[in-house]
Amino acid sequence: MMLFLGCYYFSSRAGDLLGTWIYDNHGGFIPTVILTNLVYALILPVLLLVPKRLTATRDGEAIEGDGSHPPAAI
Repeated sequence: MMLFLGCYYFSSRAGDLLGTWIYDNHGGFIPTVILTNLVYALILPVLLLVPKRLTATRDGEAIEGDGSHPPAAI
């Protein structure tokens, strides 16, 4: 949990520094908004890389395995 929180804090502060650098050195508010929206738009193609077997079930439904591993204990 501490590793997760440390990585979260680090990535949040790194994003702030990058945004400040873009704002200060590359034209202000408009380029910052454009680049932020570009990064958010690039998330959509990455979601297509998620395997279909992980997205085929609803929340709470069991994921069908290929039979090579025993079911996990709950």
